[in-house]
Amino acid sequence: MKIRTFKSMFIIGERKVFESLTGYIGLEKDASKVTSEMFLCNGENFTNLKERVKNYEKDGDNITFDLKSNILEGAISPTFLDTFLNLIEKFDNILDLLYFISREIARFHLFLQKDRNGSEKVICNFYKKFVDIINVHLKALDAIDLMLNANSEEEIIKSWSEIINYEESIDDIKDNLLDTVYSESGSLHYLVFIHLVEIIHKLDDLLDTDRDISELILNVVYTVSK
Repeated sequence: MKIRTFKSMFIIGERKVFESLTGYIGLEKDASKVTSEMFLCNGENFTNLKERVKNYEKDGDNITFDLKSNILEGAISPTFLDTFLNLIEKFDNILDLLYFISREIARFHLFLQKDRNGSEKVICNFYKKFVDIINVHLKALDAIDLMLNANSEEEIIKSWSEIINYEESIDDIKDNLLDTVYSESGSLHYLVFIHLVEIIHKLDDLLDTDRDISELILNVVYTVSK
């Protein structure tokens, strides 16, 4: 089924909300790239970078407010109400996660400036892997963007399948990273241990959320196709 036929089966309000979801993508890509920059050990101006992510998160909140207002005004039929609200929450959650990560990096950098136990070298080794995870997340965002702008149901399914693969690959990386952190815990400062475990889980949450979004979009397509 062609996607234009799929969109034409929406009422006007549903189509407007669905198409407006793409507004999150640009914000999330930019926020992800800034967060990735914060993982560079030779980086500076962590506070400024954190504030940039905060601004993207605020812009996302504005999109969320507008979309939810449209829904509360009756733009969405009961059939899609819960799904669209979940989609909005998931998109908004990505920006919340990125802001949390950016705050944690900026806060932890204050500790590194005072640390004299060689923690920076350990952190830098992990941060390189964290950049790789962000890059996979960016690929997942590209795939979500394709799903929202697809020309056929087949394209949507292909992009969804790619996102599933991305999420599963990061699950494996997450497990390996956690195994490494715990195996080295005896030589790590407790703040380093807590920081690494927290960031690993939040990065994994990013890919989990990407997958959730793709499955919600797929659910919308299948519902309309019936």
